[in-house]
Amino acid sequence: MTVVAKVSDQDKARVVEEFTREEGAAVTAVTGLLRRPDIAFKAMSDDTARHQVNHAQVERGRQARDVFDRTSPVAPAVRHIDRMVEFLDLVTACHSFVAAVGRVVPGLRSRTLGEDGARSCTRT
Repeated sequence: MTVVAKVSDQDKARVVEEFTREEGAAVTAVTGLLRRPDIAFKAMSDDTARHQVNHAQVERGRQARDVFDRTSPVAPAVRHIDRMVEFLDLVTACHSFVAAVGRVVPGLRSRTLGEDGARSCTRT
C-alpha cells in the first residue's frame, strides 16, 4: 500500500487547499481539474459551486459586452440591431395577445358573467 493510499480524502483536500491559497495556483489547479469531465460533473452537483460558476460566466459575458460596447467600431450598429430585435419581440407579444383574444372572445358571446366575475371586474 502506498503512502498516498493511507492518507484520507479529507487530509488530501486540506493539502490541496493549502497549496492553492495563492490565486494563481488556485486558478491553475481548478482549471485543470474542471477539464476532467468526471470531476466537473461531480463538482457541479454542489449547489454553491454551480451557482458560483454560473455567476462567473454571466459576469464574464457582461464584462466582454462592456469592452465590446466601448471599443468596437460596430458597437453602435449592434445596439441598433438589439433595439430592433427588442421592438420586434414587443410586436410579436402584442400580436400573440390580439390573436388569442380573437380566438377567445367569440366563444364568450353567449355566456353571462357570474357574481364573482362581476365583482372581480369592478374591484379597484
